[in-house]
Amino acid sequence: MIRVDGGPAMGLGHLIRCTALAHMLEGAFNAVFVCQQGAQYLENRESGNGFDVVQLDAVLDDVEQLIRLSKVYTTAEGHPPLVVLDGYHFGADYQLKLKNNGLRVVSIDDIHRERFYSDVIINHSGGFSREDYDVPMETLLYTGLEYCLLRPPFLQAANNRSAKRFPKSSIFICLGGADPNNDTLAVLDLLYRNRVVDRKVNLVLGSAFQHEDALMAYIHKNNIELEIFKKVSAEGMVGLMEEAKFAVTPPSTTSYEYLCVNQNLLLYKIADNQKRMEEYLTGVGMATTLRSFIGDQQFRNNPDLQNQCFDGKQRTRIIDIFKNIA
Repeated sequence: MIRVDGGPAMGLGHLIRCTALAHMLEGAFNAVFVCQQGAQYLENRESGNGFDVVQLDAVLDDVEQLIRLSKVYTTAEGHPPLVVLDGYHFGADYQLKLKNNGLRVVSIDDIHRERFYSDVIINHSGGFSREDYDVPMETLLYTGLEYCLLRPPFLQAANNRSAKRFPKSSIFICLGGADPNNDTLAVLDLLYRNRVVDRKVNLVLGSAFQHEDALMAYIHKNNIELEIFKKVSAEGMVGLMEEAKFAVTPPSTTSYEYLCVNQNLLLYKIADNQKRMEEYLTGVGMATTLRSFIGDQQFRNNPDLQNQCFDGKQRTRIIDIFKNIA
């Protein structure tokens, strides 16, 4: 059972990486999504995910509903399901209540904000270690890009990246599934005001983006030529990324997806919880910030480390983690 939420305010990042997790576990585990917010984005995404989705009642106690559901989704052997939590609102008390009811808990994390009681923590950001976490000794911790949660087309692209060459005919921009503050407009303004754009722009808008009127007004006012894509499948994203001279993304799962496919990544931070990922990717030379690039027009790439980190073997590692505690 994957307990996760998403929407225009909090973004779709947690939902997308949990969809990736569910795909990675296919064939070894069955996944059911449990949501209070965002179930419609899972059901409407053109990813063909085919996973069960349970909508929680917002009035009733969240944990109690999850515990009741665990009795419905027992395994064929009669064991309770594993519970995956992805969200900053699933804190220590939430985890303890689940564990005290005999459930094994896996937390997906990227900010280590408070103490954890989960059986397993997966943090696919680089630059973290056990010393960053306040956890019981028995908690298993898996950190780093080797555990990156990636949808199948990106894992396949990582395996084929060195063998494929594409004309770099465009610029790729995607600020995530929601972009709650309309940073897409700010990025376009930076690029065009500083005359960085020298070819076609492919702009991907997520399904929870709610600033299209303001964005289109800016585009028409400034006579900007670009192509806008909506409801893009993972396969479609790979295709757009493959032809890019460079990309502008947040330091998020979207940036990891791009690095599976291509190089010349420019980062634009849209949330405070992305700071550590930005520092890691720029620190090891796999990306630079958009503002730095505007200043010196220099890309930063580290192809050897990129090939090592995005080796396409993440699925095997993730399955092994879950089998270890099942």
